[in-house]
Amino acid sequence: MRLIDVLKLLAVLIFSVYPTLTLAAIDGKTLYQLASKYKEFSTNHENPSTSAGTFLGYVTGIATILNIQGKICINEKTSNGKVVDSVQEYIQKNPQFESMSEGSIVVILALTESYKCK
Repeated sequence: MRLIDVLKLLAVLIFSVYPTLTLAAIDGKTLYQLASKYKEFSTNHENPSTSAGTFLGYVTGIATILNIQGKICINEKTSNGKVVDSVQEYIQKNPQFESMSEGSIVVILALTESYKCK
């Protein structure tokens, strides 16, 4: 099973087990912790965690909504893994956003920087 398939499965499981988890429930600090766990898992390909799956699902969900709305333009050949990796890298390079009360804003900033419409 490919890494991205494992992460997608984890995201589905998390959001079906924890239906009360909302986008607003993830603040900057939590987002940075999730991103760190995702990076750890995507680098080592061992010990999948619910944190890595949560990060994948969270970022993919926001990216899908923004792409449908035309706020960002993600090529259909671009994998979810690449999109999530770009957000994780943005988060790692911008620690000043960790104190934000809404993690979704950080994800939106990352996505609009990486996937501007031409």
